[in-house]
Amino acid sequence: SLALPYMGTKRQLAPIVAEVICLGKPGVVLDVFSGMCAIGQAVGSRRIVWNNDVQRFSSEVASALFTARKPFSWTGPEQEYVTKQFRKNANSLQARYGKRLAEEKDVLRAGGLARIQKYLSSGTHVANDEGLENERDLRSRPKTKTAPYNLCSITYADGYFGLLQSVEIDSARYALDNAYTHGVINDDQFRWLLIALCQAAGRIASTTGHFAQFLSVNANNLSTYIGQRNKSFWDTWMQCSQHLRPIGSALWRKRNRVFNRESLSLL
Repeated sequence: SLALPYMGTKRQLAPIVAEVICLGKPGVVLDVFSGMCAIGQAVGSRRIVWNNDVQRFSSEVASALFTARKPFSWTGPEQEYVTKQFRKNANSLQARYGKRLAEEKDVLRAGGLARIQKYLSSGTHVANDEGLENERDLRSRPKTKTAPYNLCSITYADGYFGLLQSVEIDSARYALDNAYTHGVINDDQFRWLLIALCQAAGRIASTTGHFAQFLSVNANNLSTYIGQRNKSFWDTWMQCSQHLRPIGSALWRKRNRVFNRESLSLL
């Protein structure tokens, strides 16, 4: 199953709800607020499952789990292409943030609380730099996507993620978009890798347990904070991509459907 942090998850209730559903008359199960698909996963192939969520990401997760033609896989050349594009974007951002990246590496290695706090307080991001806020404004960007991607680096570095982690997240997304645009990976591969990207980001993030607030480093959580900051996004992303699988058989998945609609409109 896919376990992603999600506010309001029904995961603990899902087995009970699934048993109640399966006591009813035969037919399709429609979950109009599917989220991370806890109910659908608990029902499994005992019913045809239709998932809906107004959030695009949730519907993409549902599509991968319930309608994918086959499990995720990719060839050596496809991996090499994604890796090359990842490095292209990362190299551009590392040239831009070289001094700051070196400083981040030094303070994490030293591990002193005061030094880490001083480093964090000196950072610039969209909340304290008008230039970066303007850079983030997608309305001012050209319609075509251009390298390097840097949205995470200028928005969440020194907060939810370290700067190096943010550079890698930006570069992974650039690599995916580039590979998909050029036909190197197909719809299913793009979807699986994007879900794995989000899962990996959740695993390395420094949070209070969800993405409503990032973790402020202090004496009590210093060890945990440093441990999270030292995690490699790339390695975690590759690990996550190896363990994502669709639910049930290919024949059963053909009968499922996924919607990305407002609930009343869908009904």
